[in-house]
Amino acid sequence: MIPACYPSSFPYGRYRLQEYPSGAKIDKSVSNGKIVDDYGDEIYISVNSSGRYKVEARVRRSAGCDKVSSGYFESNDCSFL
Repeated sequence: MIPACYPSSFPYGRYRLQEYPSGAKIDKSVSNGKIVDDYGDEIYISVNSSGRYKVEARVRRSAGCDKVSSGYFESNDCSFL
């Protein structure tokens, strides 16, 4: 994990889903930001402002029992860079 920075610039925030089930459909979302790149088990994000944001991944399972993983994070202030 690399936390996101505001204002957003490369390198973007990076998050990797652990124990990624091969071939599974995964829905990902970011509150207070957007997904810049999606590599299946890893996403790069940018945030809209400094402060708190949430990253969520929902693994769709064939039996209908989805697994949801999420976390709240604090963006770094990078305006001085």
